[in-house]
Amino acid sequence: MPNSPTRLRNRLEALAVFLLRGVTGLLPLRWVSVPGAAMGWVLFTVLRLARHTTLSNFATAFGHLPASERVRLAGACYRFFGAVLWEFLNLPRIRRDRLGEFITLADRDVLDRALAEGRGVVLVSGHLGNWELMAGALAAQGYPVSMYVGGQSNALVDGVMNAVRRSLGSETIGRGNVRGLLKALKARRVVALLADQHESTKRWYVRFFGQPVSAVSGPAQMLRRSGAVLVFGACLREGPFRYRTRFRVLPVPPPAADEERDVLTVTQVLFDALEAVVQDHPEQYFWLHRRFRPIPKTARLTESNRAFLAEHGVDVPKSAVTQSDMPRG
Repeated sequence: MPNSPTRLRNRLEALAVFLLRGVTGLLPLRWVSVPGAAMGWVLFTVLRLARHTTLSNFATAFGHLPASERVRLAGACYRFFGAVLWEFLNLPRIRRDRLGEFITLADRDVLDRALAEGRGVVLVSGHLGNWELMAGALAAQGYPVSMYVGGQSNALVDGVMNAVRRSLGSETIGRGNVRGLLKALKARRVVALLADQHESTKRWYVRFFGQPVSAVSGPAQMLRRSGAVLVFGACLREGPFRYRTRFRVLPVPPPAADEERDVLTVTQVLFDALEAVVQDHPEQYFWLHRRFRPIPKTARLTESNRAFLAEHGVDVPKSAVTQSDMPRG
């Protein structure tokens, strides 16, 4: 319907993004992080948006820390991502010859060697640091980057975000376009994607901070089908609108007959790499969503996945249904 509440809300959200982008565009690039961090402070301290969820995540992952320290880190997380949002909206303003003022592309030799193998590169990160700046900076420096973008429910906002991503030279590939991802790898490109999203419809569970978490199998499936090189990347803050990258090649076992075991092993390698960085920079990880969720009683958790978690020190509730237990017909 032309005047439906959803359509009106989408237009208002898009208008808010345009207004925010206009306001940030009035500031010198070096200053945009400051009001962004202030916005994060308001969201955490005054509006308390998702505060309970965030603190619950910190209690699960960093329960060994005093409660006061977890609150401090949670507040720092909000300020960090408030600043990241403002920085993201201003990426199109950065001239390519000035990128070095905002990001140091350290460990580029890791990517160079990976690309030189001629098999394509799957560059994986999580909702950590300024992942958008990392992909954009690589593209701006001539790396053939194809970003896999999940898409927003608001198509208008999604269009703005993808336009920002393309402003520095990245190609974007939309959700579900597996053929496009494999084609990019065949063309020896760098496929950049985030691999720490919660997957509610699949059965793949791995360990993250000692807890079972549902994870997407896409990166592992792509590697299995393409033979590409797996690289973990992180873009971590050193100061206001100042970042440094880290890249390292992760081991990928040769494809075996047991596809599920392959997927679980590769996905666990990714989550281990992510956890190691988050341990050192907890305030730069996006904790504002339900990262830790109980395995639902209706989860199609296979015996193989249950055994895999047990091997990695994760207790699985007996109430979690296995595939062999699912009713037939």
